[in-house]
Amino acid sequence: MINITEATKVAVQEMVTESFKCNAKVDRMKSVLATKFAYSQTANLIHLGIAHKFPIELGDSLGDLLEGHNISIVYGGIQVESRDYSSVSEILNDLLSMVYEYQNELNMCAKISIDNMDLHVYQGVLSLTGYFNKIVEQCILLVDKINLYGESPTFDADIEKFWILD
Repeated sequence: MINITEATKVAVQEMVTESFKCNAKVDRMKSVLATKFAYSQTANLIHLGIAHKFPIELGDSLGDLLEGHNISIVYGGIQVESRDYSSVSEILNDLLSMVYEYQNELNMCAKISIDNMDLHVYQGVLSLTGYFNKIVEQCILLVDKINLYGESPTFDADIEKFWILD
């Protein structure tokens, strides 16, 4: 007998998949930042501080919530990411839109788990929403700063001054 409702199981599984998709999207953004725009510091911080958080701290942590109850995770559905960008601003705005969407989906996952009285899952998802909110705050700050800097390469030189993630 499994003590997690089907609706919660599906919601958590979808978030695991979404975590790996977001990792691929942010890796693509990082690659364009580094190669096309020569924003190497920005690319590195976004890669290590944001992209790597999706599969490990988020995707795997979500998967652990199910695996701890003997429900296996299906990994897949990761498409090829090849989008090109015309500016650093476009990348950072796309990143912000993506993290807002992920945040909303994660919140819905929490709601589904609590609505189904899967409180043992809800607690884990809720802790991840707090963790992820810092990533959202960082992305908001990046967009605010690129709007101030414009496309000046000084943004890349100064990014560590306004990087708030560990």
